[in-house]
Amino acid sequence: MNFKIPIKAKIGIVLIAVIIIAVGVKFWGWKTADWYTDIYRMSIDTDKDGLPDGWEVQYFGNLEPDPYGDFDSDGLSNGYECNPKFSFEKGKFNNCLVREDPKWTNPLNPDTNGNGINDGDEFYVRGAAKTKDVLVAGVNSTDLTSARKVFSDVLPSHKYFKSIGKAYDLNIVPEQKLSGDKFNPNQLATRAEAMTFMVRALQLETPKFVEQTTFNDVSIASWYAPYIAVAHEKGLISYIPESSNFRPEDYVTRSEFLDFVFTSLKLDKAVISDNAWSPFLDVNLKYWDAPYIIAANDLKIMTAYSDSTFRPRNSMTRGESIDVLIKALDKVSVK
Repeated sequence: MNFKIPIKAKIGIVLIAVIIIAVGVKFWGWKTADWYTDIYRMSIDTDKDGLPDGWEVQYFGNLEPDPYGDFDSDGLSNGYECNPKFSFEKGKFNNCLVREDPKWTNPLNPDTNGNGINDGDEFYVRGAAKTKDVLVAGVNSTDLTSARKVFSDVLPSHKYFKSIGKAYDLNIVPEQKLSGDKFNPNQLATRAEAMTFMVRALQLETPKFVEQTTFNDVSIASWYAPYIAVAHEKGLISYIPESSNFRPEDYVTRSEFLDFVFTSLKLDKAVISDNAWSPFLDVNLKYWDAPYIIAANDLKIMTAYSDSTFRPRNSMTRGESIDVLIKALDKVSVK
């Protein structure tokens, strides 16, 4: 069966192509002699990394750039510098523009507009993802008075980027747990770290040293001893086992962290009736942690996985724990 395109459709396609070329020449910096080259290069992705070949060749001269890398160490990944509206989850970096005078950031220059402010800082403070002209227009250094620190291992593309930035602003993370300019968001959090986050989030006065501790396994010489002492004094620890051990170096579980959060911030636990049913496949409503889990889910502080499990005994990463705490703090501030 032969299919013929109607003459009117052909004319329409040609007119659309002409309009695209005209717009490209006038607004996108295309050279009339090179427009077809730009279109071709931006329509293919030979190495299947999500970055158009044209963009990679223009800036790097090859197809080696990693979309998740940060070549100029400005806090913005190569993918973001290509197109700030891409989706990391879907691996899409299309629509990156090839032009001599780009209006978005240069992946080879950490300070694209030369105003002395790192591109990553400008992106975060001004929300540059909303408009590709923000960085070119520039911002004053006064706009950065409350800027978040951009950790070298927490790019804007990171799942918990905003929460970690807010935690830094609120001074929730102690200096002892920062590795230079790294936050280590994917590292598992310990119970000592988790309780320290609570004490610092509440801005409780904490001594530098303590002479004694309540728990047998908390050395007075440890960096976290003062925080755990204050947490115990202020009633942030809801349960003290008969062994009098806090297990500070154990990784905190999802249930334990919710216990810390709800007790510290005085959030209301869920009231579970006898005939209630569990929305999670692995949460028994008779267990001690069920009221925390149900309440956290209702408040959207911590929710189920895609398979309808909650995995209450799973350990939490530093990034995840900070994200949950920031969400909980937001709920408290709204009350």
